[in-house]
Order: sequence, then C-alpha cells, then structure tokens
Amino acid sequence: MLSKYKQDLNRVILILAKPFMRVHPDILSVIGTLFPILFLYFMIQQKYLAALVSFLGVFYDTVDGAVARATGKVTKFGGLLDSTLDRISDSIYIISFYYAGIISIELTLMLLLSSYLISYIRSRAELAGKGSFVLNVGLIERPERMIFLVSALIAELFAPGLAKYILLMMLILSVVTVLQRMFKARSILASIAD
Repeated sequence: MLSKYKQDLNRVILILAKPFMRVHPDILSVIGTLFPILFLYFMIQQKYLAALVSFLGVFYDTVDGAVARATGKVTKFGGLLDSTLDRISDSIYIISFYYAGIISIELTLMLLLSSYLISYIRSRAELAGKGSFVLNVGLIERPERMIFLVSALIAELFAPGLAKYILLMMLILSVVTVLQRMFKARSILASIAD
C-alpha cells in the first residue's frame, strides 16, 4: 500500500543517497545487512532501545537503489542481490523477536512463511506474465511489515507482552495479502492466456 507513495519519497531518498554516490550499489546492499544483524544482537541481549536505533538502518535500504539509478549502475544482478538480501534482512528482523523471547516459534515460522510468500507470489506471477504487469497489490507489502515490526518493538519497550499481538495482526494481514495476490495474479494471468 505504501509503495504508491514511493515516487513522492524519491526526492528525499536521493538526498539521503548523495553521500554514498561513489560507492558501488552492490556494496551498499551488502553493507545494509549489518543493521539487521545488529538488531538481532541487541534483541538477544534484550537491549530494546539499542535494537530500535539499529532498526533505523532500514531507511538505508533505499540508498542502494537510489545510487544505482542516479549513477546509471542499475543491473539485473544488482536487483537480484538487493531482493535476496531484503529477504535475509526480513528474516533476521522476524527471528529476532523469537530470540528475544517475545514470540513463539510457531508465530515466528508463520511470519517467515507469509513474508516469503508475499514476495514469491509477486516474483513468480510477474515472471509468468513475462514482465507485462507489476503485482504490487495487497494490504501489507514490505514497508508496512517494517512498520509493524518497529511498532511491535516500541510496544515491547512500553507495554511488555503487547508486541506478540501486533505481530499476530501482521500475520493475519500477511495471509490476506497472500490471498489478494493469488487471486489478482490468477485474474491477470488468465486474461493474458486468452
């Protein structure tokens, strides 16, 4: 849903990216995985305030793409690398709540599965459509999931025990998004086949 406003944010993202213009975008993508690793470390230590500060590194995730576009270094491999590292980062953020003792292994696994399915369905549907459409429908794409994760952490800081309910809501919305994408992909792909 928030992806609709991406164009509006591009100017701000470009300003944030300016100091990094001399660094190759692929290197920036790899460096971006340090923030989720720090997040995991602080969550294991139950240093939630430090984890919250490290979570701000999620904004850094937009820098690599902005640098690639601004410097003309957009590549298919760069897109693949960035997408792969995003999935790794998302997994680390979710797993961190389990290792902090905030959520159960069952909820962790369901969150991981639904997160992967949202991305996979989009990728697979767009591949099946040979790039003729973009499947960015659904209640909860990656930016919304990041908002849920940071909200859960803030809730845990001020109201221990509330985070698991926020993450349960994230799971429910993720399952709805999986269904939305499946039905929309079915409709679009059926019309392409005809």
